[in-house]
Amino acid sequence: MAEIIGVTPAAICRWEKGERVISDWVIKSYSRYFGVPESYFTGSDEPILSPQEKRLLKYFRLLDEAAQEKYLEAMSGKGGTVSESDTIR
Repeated sequence: MAEIIGVTPAAICRWEKGERVISDWVIKSYSRYFGVPESYFTGSDEPILSPQEKRLLKYFRLLDEAAQEKYLEAMSGKGGTVSESDTIR
């Protein structure tokens, strides 16, 4: 298991003993390697977010609902545009 993602056997041992918390990147790596969803390892249906996804969600939540809709339309390619008044200050 350690060789699959390039960690030491000691790291695996610490995770198994509960001495260390398994990092998100480890779960993502094993998920991709074994072709199973992350929930297989976490027991949760919630996906693990990357640092960039966490930042994006944080800022998105600061927008009012109308601005959120504009951003979603613009990102989906449905012709929506975002103006300066739709930004976070």
